[in-house]
Amino acid sequence: LAHGFLVDSFDLARLDEDDFRHRHPYASTETYGKLSQLRAALQSIAQDHGNTVRDLAIAWTLMQPALTGAIIGIRNPREAAEMLGGVGWRLPSREMSLISRLLKDLEC
Repeated sequence: LAHGFLVDSFDLARLDEDDFRHRHPYASTETYGKLSQLRAALQSIAQDHGNTVRDLAIAWTLMQPALTGAIIGIRNPREAAEMLGGVGWRLPSREMSLISRLLKDLEC
């Protein structure tokens, strides 16, 4: 989820001024703009299925043939429960291809 930059509700302007993400390379004007466009495209796919971008990221990751699992950072029990939305979600091949193209076009 790109240090939170791809989370549905992410807004760089709303972060505390001391937040490390203000200094992250993803916060540069050009890259942040690209990530915002990617987030919007991913939100559209996720919302079509009644899910979040977080769920989509987990589902996409778990569907990668070279992977057998995913390590997901959580901060509390609520976040742990919320992470279950992407487990077991099987994305159609057309959406897997679309996401792969979106990521390739990002080039951050």
